[in-house]
Amino acid sequence: MPCRWQGPGHEVTGFDADEQMLLRCRPKAQGLSLRVYRADAAIEGWGEGFDLVVLAGNLLINIETQMDYKAAQALFVQKAAKARRRAGTSIWTLTCTQTPRPSSIA
Repeated sequence: MPCRWQGPGHEVTGFDADEQMLLRCRPKAQGLSLRVYRADAAIEGWGEGFDLVVLAGNLLINIETQMDYKAAQALFVQKAAKARRRAGTSIWTLTCTQTPRPSSIA
């Protein structure tokens, strides 16, 4: 998604456990300073001192890990907070592809 942090002078770092996802992002990042690498987000460190940390798409509801699911979600939120500098910004996006039935909403 285009945002004010994108463009010349900004460095973008991303990672994914799926090599195919990394291959898909490279053509979309033409002209950007982009560093992508393969990593398991539940196991490996995310780095520190980022101005912006984005948990995009359905990341928090599609975690593939052997960990307890709620513990994995909490871990990802903690890692995102640690990766962001103190005055930085965090963005979480969620894509809902189905409309919940009224009876399923508590």
